[in-house]
Amino acid sequence: MNKIITIIVLLSAFGCNALFAKNKGAVITNASLKKEHANIRVSFDINIDRLSSDYMLVITPSLIAGQHSKAMEPYILTGRRKRIIDERAGHDTGSYIHTSKHNDSYHYSAAIPYEKWMQNVTLNINQKIEGCCDMVNLASADVLNNMLVPYEIIPYYDRNPAPVMPAERIEKDLDQFPFVYPMSIYADRYDMLKMDSRSANSTTVFFRVNGANIEPSFRNNTAALSLVIKALDIIENTPGLKLGKIMIAGFSSPEGPLDANTKLSGARMNALKNYLEKRKNYDNYLFELFNGGEDWEGLRYLVEKSDMKYRNEVLDIIDNVPLLNGREKKLMELGGGEPYKYMLKNFFSDLRNAGYIQVYYDETGAIDAKAAEENARMDILNRATDLINRKDYLSAISLLEQINTDPRAFNLIGVCYMMTDEYEKAEVMFKKAIQAGDNFASKNMSEIEKARSDKIYY
Repeated sequence: MNKIITIIVLLSAFGCNALFAKNKGAVITNASLKKEHANIRVSFDINIDRLSSDYMLVITPSLIAGQHSKAMEPYILTGRRKRIIDERAGHDTGSYIHTSKHNDSYHYSAAIPYEKWMQNVTLNINQKIEGCCDMVNLASADVLNNMLVPYEIIPYYDRNPAPVMPAERIEKDLDQFPFVYPMSIYADRYDMLKMDSRSANSTTVFFRVNGANIEPSFRNNTAALSLVIKALDIIENTPGLKLGKIMIAGFSSPEGPLDANTKLSGARMNALKNYLEKRKNYDNYLFELFNGGEDWEGLRYLVEKSDMKYRNEVLDIIDNVPLLNGREKKLMELGGGEPYKYMLKNFFSDLRNAGYIQVYYDETGAIDAKAAEENARMDILNRATDLINRKDYLSAISLLEQINTDPRAFNLIGVCYMMTDEYEKAEVMFKKAIQAGDNFASKNMSEIEKARSDKIYY
């Protein structure tokens, strides 16, 4: 239905005759009101006979229904001098439309978010003319009366993304070894050598006083070495896993000369490397060796956790006397040698070791391929659901096309087509979804039927 509304200005004879004589307002034609997805779009043509250079015409459409109303973005037509005056006054003239002197035509089109009260609305258009010192409100006019807005479709789908179930980890058999890690945390290897976390994060091989030979029967060495070999066997024999690095840190107790102890800790470190090389025939690049020398950090940790006599004095010497300035001598002299003898008996044996062995595996391909594919599909479904929640239907369709044979995608694809007014394509997908047992698809088919049966007036 096409309406032509001419708005005539009724001005008092006092003060506004000149304005009325030159500026008659605009003629509005081809007005339409339609629903586009979640918005209502208002459009109409504007025909103006003349607008003096000193004036502007402001056209403001509004939607009205009962007590509700919503003014839309105004359309501002302006003469040349009026625009210049406003620019010089610092006004924002970016939205001004410059007119010529005679017979101009323009098109207005703007959208606002749909609200429930807009189901049955009237389109009202108000005009006002403003000059340098005059402003006249023209009589507003209802251009479209009780316009029935098309039925608002409500899409049905699971709006909450489904949780992605963790794929079965093929490296799960390595969980029993506290010293085995994925390469993704290899950068933290030195942090795990700090005394407060060594025992929890590594396995240890011990040596006798001044010894650098591996003795499986000494202390708990047999069990420790067996665990390392067992972990390496699992990595070698599990498809999708491969050995990344073996970290070996060598230490010695602080008793005796520094140079001799540094050489001793290095010899112990290399002894363990040679032990593993002989049994596993590994390339040299797989090993990373760290010579920790005298393990003063380990000694301090053990002293601090103990209740030994002279505990605080021992800690003060370790913290404040440089190693090369006689730290060990100071400890031997403290308390007549009593605390030193205590540490020699109770602590030093735990510090004579090849260090704390850490094994790293390359986790590339460490997830079952079938499970990984399922996770990828679930990720697409979840991302598409998020896009649909944000009404980005075109992006969602593009994403779902990657898994368009997956029955879980049928209803979502149909929703995207339905919300972009492609009802026939939507029905095809909803029928597939119904056959696949989707509970939402039949409700969406009903929504399409309601939208098609709704009468729409223009």
